[in-house]
Amino acid sequence: MTDDIEQRNIAGTRYSFIGRTISSATLFLLSIIVARYLGAEAFGELSLALTIIAFAAVISDAGINRSVQKHISQYLGEDRASIQRAYKSILSIKALSGLAGLIILYAGAPVFSEVFHTETLGPVMKIGALLLAAIIFLEFNQTVLQGYECFKKICLANVLEAGLKLIFTVVIIYMGLDVAGIIAGYAASTLAVSIILTIVVYFGVVKPGNINRPHRNLTGEIIRYSPPILFSTIFFIMYTRFDILALGYFGETTDVGHYSLAVGLIDNLLIPVAAIETAVMPIAASLYGKKESRTNLSRLFNQTLTNGFFFMMPVIFGLLVVARSFVTEVYGPEFMDSGLILMALTPFILTKTLAVLNGAYLIGANKAKTFMNYTFGAMLLNLFLLGTLVPVFGVYGAALARIISHAVLTFSMLFYIIRAFRIRIEGESVIKDLKIVASSVVMAVLCHIIMIVSGGGIPGLVLTIGSGVLIYVVLLDLTKTISFNDLLKIAHGDLSLKQDVK
Repeated sequence: MTDDIEQRNIAGTRYSFIGRTISSATLFLLSIIVARYLGAEAFGELSLALTIIAFAAVISDAGINRSVQKHISQYLGEDRASIQRAYKSILSIKALSGLAGLIILYAGAPVFSEVFHTETLGPVMKIGALLLAAIIFLEFNQTVLQGYECFKKICLANVLEAGLKLIFTVVIIYMGLDVAGIIAGYAASTLAVSIILTIVVYFGVVKPGNINRPHRNLTGEIIRYSPPILFSTIFFIMYTRFDILALGYFGETTDVGHYSLAVGLIDNLLIPVAAIETAVMPIAASLYGKKESRTNLSRLFNQTLTNGFFFMMPVIFGLLVVARSFVTEVYGPEFMDSGLILMALTPFILTKTLAVLNGAYLIGANKAKTFMNYTFGAMLLNLFLLGTLVPVFGVYGAALARIISHAVLTFSMLFYIIRAFRIRIEGESVIKDLKIVASSVVMAVLCHIIMIVSGGGIPGLVLTIGSGVLIYVVLLDLTKTISFNDLLKIAHGDLSLKQDVK
């Protein structure tokens, strides 16, 4: 059973990581093109619009997506017919919510111009209404694929969407269009992928046309389980994205541009965490309540945190060395402040790494209300801090509010999970994690020296980052944390980081 858990975790993480890495690399290139084309102020307007659409997507979902994934993972092996029938019903609900979201956001677009004192935001939000409808369908079908553990299809969908966004945006920039045109390109690419994915999921994965007699009314169960997830997700996005809205309200769109660029770069850097979370969610849901669930959940807990440390510790310490130079060289001197904000937000990356298991364990164990209560507390704390710090310290006040509120949420939930699931922290995993941290610190020190000697610039950045990767790998091998051969095996999905290094 343990081997099966590890192999499912590795396979899911591998495909999710590949898909997110390729798509995020494409979107990173896209962000460079768009930021340089629009400038800080217009880029802030685009970020503000996308943040509003993200809030609208969460509300339109009503918590159904994560509930669908949880129930698919739980019942797929024993009652496929009920899942097929529930999929058809929920798909109809999604069609209605997509249409309603499009109409409401389109009609309410002028309100956003008044609230954020930006006249051009209204027309942008009207086009953004189509993007909202596309996101609703795209995220639902991705959730269904996650429940079926079809990570390869999710990987391909992410890559296709990012590629189309890049192509459409380049065409729009060539045509000389503004922020509204960029949003139109995003909407067209997301809509195209959502249509393709709906067809693939309907006819190739769920196949609801082959329904046998279902054993239970899963649609009702899914909807009844959704409200706590809805509120917890709203609370979650309010304490992770409301800072952008607060900056838009209290400050200038230029502040939004600098801050959102830094946050966007962190989202790209958190690809491994997102990949691990995507893989762990269905596994945790399938383990809960089963034979030896305590042992297996402890195993999954230790293995997943070690995976997170392996990927993210070098990112955290490396960022302190190259962040400012990287942003200035790649995005231009106009975005220099974004590099400083990026450095200030490095503690947030650490708490995100530690929080990778929180939602997966609580939702998978039918504790969505507990998850909701924790995120509600974090949201209240974040809103208080934003209202207090942003008017005084601006973007750095927003960064501090994000770090404090997320740290409180992460550690309180971790302690709860360890107690509630009686997680046993393995000494071997702790030692391995400490070795990873030590290797990352040494790597950062050496990279700082290389950065100074190289003289900076793009060549210096490339040399520093490339040397950092090589140094990190060598240090892991020298400290017997993980060998070169094992790294190659992990890349092919043959080995877990939890296995001993010979």
